[in-house]
Amino acid sequence: MPATKRQMEASNLYSHLMEEAKARITAIDLLAMNVTKLPGFIAEEMGYLQLRMLCEIIALGCVVAHGDIEAAQTNRFQKEWSADKLVGALETLHTHFFPIPVRAKGVRKANGNQKLHELEGAQSGFLTKERLVKLYAECGQTLHRGNAKKLASKSGYKPDFAPIMKWRSEIMTLLDIHILSLFDPDTMFICVMSDSAQANRATVSFAETLRDQQPLG
Repeated sequence: MPATKRQMEASNLYSHLMEEAKARITAIDLLAMNVTKLPGFIAEEMGYLQLRMLCEIIALGCVVAHGDIEAAQTNRFQKEWSADKLVGALETLHTHFFPIPVRAKGVRKANGNQKLHELEGAQSGFLTKERLVKLYAECGQTLHRGNAKKLASKSGYKPDFAPIMKWRSEIMTLLDIHILSLFDPDTMFICVMSDSAQANRATVSFAETLRDQQPLG
């Protein structure tokens, strides 16, 4: 079944969101390498800011991809920006709304010369929707100066970029190559963050779920 006009518009917008995600991941890498020459605590704060924005990009991408659900077109979704609230609301509409990280398992032929790409889901090391909500809360707590009572406990504080890089790794493992099951159970997005065939741009393709294929995730 060919993609609808709304699905095509959604795929284009989704690919733009993934390009933004790549830029923010690159920003984290530059901060980690101290290319910016910023004081450590400011670099750490900017790293958490990028993680927070990445959480929102992932949640907004889920909303965009499910634009064929009428409820996702309401003001409740279109005006919401909080990642945790979007994740909670989407779960009430579609259980399998969240991206699933995959890798190519192989290619087999069917119906003559038609090539069917077989994918398998990643088993660990990626950002789940539960981990996204946890990360979003952690970012919210970090991106505040704090109160007067806590100032003393912050004296001598040494920034630690290691947790940021761990979160960055989970996000990249999730997004590198991933699928999104649309509300139509037979259709999905396949997103490649850096498609070598398209000058390493983020690309989104449509695929049909095979009836004999085991569900991923």
